[in-house]
Amino acid sequence: MYAKFFKRLIDIVLSFFALFFLSWIYLGIIIAIKIDDPGPAIFTQKRVGVNKTYFKLHKFRSMKMSTPHDVPTHQLDNPEQYITRVGKFLRKSSLDELPQIWDIFVGKMSIIGPRPALWNQDDLVAERDKYGANDVMPGLTGWAQINGRDELSIQQKARLDGEYVDKLSFLFDVKCFLGSIVAVFRRDGIIEGKICVMEDKLELKEICSMKEQQEEQKYIYEGKHMRYLVVVAHPDDEVLGAGGTIFKLISEGHHVAVATMSNSAAARNDISNTLNEDQSNAMDILGVKYRYYADFPNIKMNTVGHLDLVQFVEKCILDFQADAIITHHPTDTNNDHVMTSYAVQAASRLYLRREGVPDLKELLFMEVASSTEWSLDSSSKRFTPNYFVEIGKIGVDKKLEALKKYKGVMRPYPHPRSEESIRALATFRGTQSGCFYCEAFELVFRRV
Repeated sequence: MYAKFFKRLIDIVLSFFALFFLSWIYLGIIIAIKIDDPGPAIFTQKRVGVNKTYFKLHKFRSMKMSTPHDVPTHQLDNPEQYITRVGKFLRKSSLDELPQIWDIFVGKMSIIGPRPALWNQDDLVAERDKYGANDVMPGLTGWAQINGRDELSIQQKARLDGEYVDKLSFLFDVKCFLGSIVAVFRRDGIIEGKICVMEDKLELKEICSMKEQQEEQKYIYEGKHMRYLVVVAHPDDEVLGAGGTIFKLISEGHHVAVATMSNSAAARNDISNTLNEDQSNAMDILGVKYRYYADFPNIKMNTVGHLDLVQFVEKCILDFQADAIITHHPTDTNNDHVMTSYAVQAASRLYLRREGVPDLKELLFMEVASSTEWSLDSSSKRFTPNYFVEIGKIGVDKKLEALKKYKGVMRPYPHPRSEESIRALATFRGTQSGCFYCEAFELVFRRV
């Protein structure tokens, strides 16, 4: 009786009063959007409604009018450049969702229910079919929204949506509603300004199907493919620390993603505007298809909450289904490297506390020229290489070719980032391990 009649009645009454009493907020937001970036204040998206029918969902516009049309945010090249100042606030506060109160009033949505999937999210729709979650009205908020939101995998979201369907009642809707209010104020489950970019515009389902995950969660020495996530503080760190290794892994059929915590270079302002393009060119040389970005402040990550850093890394682990991670050593002289390393160490335990996360097989610290070797504090445990990857001459050449795509990175000898020094380090690490050119790592965790 509640689901068929009273739920819709409550939606109509509450949405009518909300539209009336929030009208002044609507007006203020519309004015702010138009001042920040002239153009329509509201835009529509094609979404999946009840029984897998389509409807037009309304949202406040948070991106510039110059943003390419009909391109999902995660497929844009450096999407942060398109988000307006007002839009960033609207997204963080969830105020961009307010126009959906109209969708509730006209009967396309409910206040509580599974969040409506995008029209092309076939993987999420298919997963929800298993639980009957496509047979109920989508909602402004729901059970999955207050139990992880952006942190959840598709399988976890669908499972929670199915749990909502099973428990659908007036009291359970009240529980979801009150929980949503708390979640909005605490901003639980929101990964702020961290947008996954996949270079070849691949669907997530193509990147990490369950069959692929099962087959690839094996060790490299067993002849199976693995999914390596390289988490770095800044663009260029991934090449300096593991460029040859990345090239080798991809050449052998493994999958590698690079997650960059700060997409700027405060110390090199003259090249900050080209960093994204430089990284894209460097990744093309190494063969990297999957990249993740964050907008944490450069050289100021110690001013960011540790949990925010950890949650971004966790989102990357979930999206990419990583089973091996490479990151900075915690005693690097660069503060951002240190904060990134600690965030990765905390996030790497995600598989122990959440379902649907691959078991972590390896955690490696890398050495980054002009940072790792400058750790001179004798009281700290400095970088101790115990894991060597033979990259050969081709690996060193590819590493240098990729580095040269970054403007302002290469320096004249004897700087550690000179071509001579980089070749010399690869030679020295090769001599240590009896190999022909190597990159060295410190293996801190390995699960057999």
